[in-house]
Amino acid sequence: MAKKTGLLSAPIRVFWALDLGIDGGIPRERAVQVAEELIALKVFYITVRMSGNSYATTRTAAGIIRKLSPSAHTTLSLSSPEAFPGWDMAAGIKTLDIYNPVPGGLEKFTKILGSAPGGAAISVTLIPEKGKLEEILETIDEGLKLGIKIFSLANPDLVSPHFLASSPSAGRGGEEERHSRPGFIHTGAGSGRNPAAFILDKDDREFLKQGLESLLAPPPVDRPPHGDIARLLVHDLFLHEALELPGLGRTEYAGCQAGDAVAFIAADGTVYPCATFPFPLGNVKDENFRDIMSGSARGKLRADITALPETCAVCGLAAECKGACRGLALACGGLNLPDPSCVRK
Repeated sequence: MAKKTGLLSAPIRVFWALDLGIDGGIPRERAVQVAEELIALKVFYITVRMSGNSYATTRTAAGIIRKLSPSAHTTLSLSSPEAFPGWDMAAGIKTLDIYNPVPGGLEKFTKILGSAPGGAAISVTLIPEKGKLEEILETIDEGLKLGIKIFSLANPDLVSPHFLASSPSAGRGGEEERHSRPGFIHTGAGSGRNPAAFILDKDDREFLKQGLESLLAPPPVDRPPHGDIARLLVHDLFLHEALELPGLGRTEYAGCQAGDAVAFIAADGTVYPCATFPFPLGNVKDENFRDIMSGSARGKLRADITALPETCAVCGLAAECKGACRGLALACGGLNLPDPSCVRK
């Protein structure tokens, strides 16, 4: 039986960039309503990412976390230690995530965060990017020395304002650059960094592999290796395969889950299939989250993701990778192209 693309998957993971201080952001009352909608939909995994440190943002975020945490596995993700509302206000979160910190920045985080109560874990999310791989290794080394045990090498955020500021408005007016699949628009890199910076070549992957092995593999001395206590999660399929680190397991790869098992709510309320997929599905300031995820734009998107590019369809490994990251393909040229990180092209 064909999968119904008009219904939410279960469980779905929602990432929400909550910053009420930006121009055009979600009004406080509406943000609380969105939280109630997610609870009503029984969304089980929710990550609230905070970058702003305004009083309104921290107070509202704390209230939203208190609403979500009894029914959802809630992660609070911080890009600034000053955005932390305090453990008394963030009670109930399962994980506190430090998002893409600069080298040397973790110590300040840990001093402000203190000890996580109630078994809440502290994790670090890093975005592999050309020219910054050595910084990633430095940050992981720093985190290990500070006692942090969970690290993620995540796919990039391509829907933040620095990527979309000067690009076409992706379906909301302006000149549209359409590709071979109707309805999709190449948004380009905006006024920020080129998304090609996140495409790692063979030398980049080998550099990361050697660096991670030195940090995580058992050392030639009689002491517990970091690898016995640290957990590394790698989102990109091709980077995961290249690392080949002991204990770096992965469940069966299900292909691009954007708009299916994943959704991203930007700070201005725009709902994207995921943070790496620059195609807007709607805006929670104007629509109910369920209506957006049950709408025709999301249904068509899932159909287009499932229909692989021609070059992928004839690849003998297509059943394994399923086209991999379709959002990165869109950002770098179009959904009719393979994942630009693919090592098999």
